[in-house]
Amino acid sequence: MPFTPLMMAGIEGALNTFLYRESALKAPRQRLQGKVLRITLEELFTPLVLVFSEQQLDVLSKWEGEADCTVITRLSVLPKLQDRQQLTALIRSGELEVQGDLQVVQNFVALMDMAEFDPAGLLAPWVGDIAAE
Repeated sequence: MPFTPLMMAGIEGALNTFLYRESALKAPRQRLQGKVLRITLEELFTPLVLVFSEQQLDVLSKWEGEADCTVITRLSVLPKLQDRQQLTALIRSGELEVQGDLQVVQNFVALMDMAEFDPAGLLAPWVGDIAAE
């Protein structure tokens, strides 16, 4: 499906712009270096696999190896992750399922929070404004 690589490239470009442009975010990025985070969204047909390195974030739809952490959720939950204080409540409520190293998703949420990242704004062009909210 030709749409998948295009979607992954768009998400990758946006994430790299938000997360790798500021040198002030270097320390939080280093906590994720070498980690793999798989995000499975109920509304998408393929998972988002985030592979963190020192210089950039790669977003893939397939990953042969094991992910350090897998998150299973819905698009509507992503905006709630902007507030890292809500992470535990989302897990307890069942809105967010975490398998593997919880520290990886905690570090990712903290990084997004510090970067003032808007996941709904990122996904809106690809899945539509209503689905992203």
